[in-house]
This record gives sequence, structure tokens and C-alpha cells, in this order.
Amino acid sequence: MDGCSPDASTPSGGCPAPPGTVGDEHQSLRECEEYVQRHQIQQTLKDCIVQLCVARPENPVTFLREYFQKLERVSASEKSSSTEFFAVIVVVL
Repeated sequence: MDGCSPDASTPSGGCPAPPGTVGDEHQSLRECEEYVQRHQIQQTLKDCIVQLCVARPENPVTFLREYFQKLERVSASEKSSSTEFFAVIVVVL
């Protein structure tokens, strides 16, 4: 006997899959999917590819680098603005 008892919380209703098995791979895949959804990666990449196809630059790698740099600046600016906005609300209250 391996010391493992049936458990309804595991996908197979038995022992959890040992490391490096299909169970581990499924867990990693689920975590990856959650990460991609949480950070809206698919939409970001889709928007980027649309802009790339519209612009059709001679050097697509340079375009992509600049696109993501601009996206990063905008994101940082929005975070800064929202932080300032909430700081004003807290001070007013």
C-alpha cells in the first residue's frame, strides 16, 4: 500500500499526480491560462498584431519594440494618474 487514500478533491478521486506527470502539466497549463486572462495578454497581442499589419513597417521587430515601449509608458502613466486620483479622494474625505 502506498499510504494514499481516495480523495474527492483530486481529479482522479485518488492520489494527487506525482511531480513531472500529466497532472502537473495540467496544473501548469491552468495557471498559465489564468495568468494570460488576468493580464489580458491575448487582447494585448491581438491589438499589437493589428497595428503591425496596418503599419506594415520595414522592420517589424523595431515596430514591436517601440509598440511595447509606448504601451508600457501609457500603462505607467495611467497607474500614476489613478494613484493621484485616489490620493485626492482620500484627502478630500
